[in-house]
Amino acid sequence: MSITLEQIKIRHDLLVSVLDEKQYRLYLAAEAKALGWGGMSQIAKVTRSSRNTISTGIEELMQAPVSKPVEAVVEGKKTRHRTRGHRLPVAEDSRQRRHGGGRKRTTDTDLAEIRFGRFD
Repeated sequence: MSITLEQIKIRHDLLVSVLDEKQYRLYLAAEAKALGWGGMSQIAKVTRSSRNTISTGIEELMQAPVSKPVEAVVEGKKTRHRTRGHRLPVAEDSRQRRHGGGRKRTTDTDLAEIRFGRFD
């Protein structure tokens, strides 16, 4: 059993720098499921990751993939997004997190700075 954990540690160290958050969770979950009973604790100990991360990955593995609707291709002139200081919209299939996730911008939360121009 220790040979398997050593091999998992080697694979983990090689892949951790190239995987994004979701891929990393799915990788840890796949390793834990492959070990069977107690695999989540062993993977958490070997990789120094959270058991919550692994359990979230297991939940994502067990969910059936949702098929995305086919979008019609629009030919013609490209549209230009005028953002005025805001971020460009990101397609849902290329997002790492759900829409609205992450920290809010100060310009969105503190309207006094916008009105009086206190940006330093």
